[in-house]
Amino acid sequence: MNSLFKYISFYKNVFKTRLRFYIMDVDNTPEFEIGDVENFSSSKDEQFSHSTLVMSAMKKCLEAGCKEMKTGWFNVKQDRQGNTIKTYVDDSRKNFIESIKTCCMVMACDLDKEAEEYIDECLEEIKIKKKELAQLEEESYNKLNEGLKTLMKSKGIYNIPGHISHPELKEHLVWFELEMFRSIYAELSKLTQRLGFYKEEMFTV
Repeated sequence: MNSLFKYISFYKNVFKTRLRFYIMDVDNTPEFEIGDVENFSSSKDEQFSHSTLVMSAMKKCLEAGCKEMKTGWFNVKQDRQGNTIKTYVDDSRKNFIESIKTCCMVMACDLDKEAEEYIDECLEEIKIKKKELAQLEEESYNKLNEGLKTLMKSKGIYNIPGHISHPELKEHLVWFELEMFRSIYAELSKLTQRLGFYKEEMFTV
């Protein structure tokens, strides 16, 4: 243990010492030098600001949420040579949900007990709804005759216990998730108010 402290102490003293590094050009003339390593910092434009990162993440959520909420779809058209071009247009609902998930990730260090409990409640509601819909699908599937089951399988619809494969039920879950994540975003907004909108945040370099 003593050797570990000596090791740390040695390198701490090294970096407190005024060190000079030179980058030489072709005629061995120093182009620039770095002086005190302990006080060295990058430009102000490169400083990390947590509040700025949070603001950017929340802005992305607003941008995604201000668009029309609709399902994803394939845009099919032909080029001049007659080739079919199939382009997928993103699901704006899922984009909005993912942007809020990212915002929660960015604000992980800011969450207080109130926010954590509320977010957990919303996520639990989603789990309960998913379980309910999966149970509904399984019960409905079991009531079908073999002919209808074969028809559904031909369309790529299979019943997997605990999962949702029916298109209408999947859509129902997405819309429910959307409303839950809207509530989560509203809670994050309240959190920034409780934190004073980061106005007291200070940075030292």
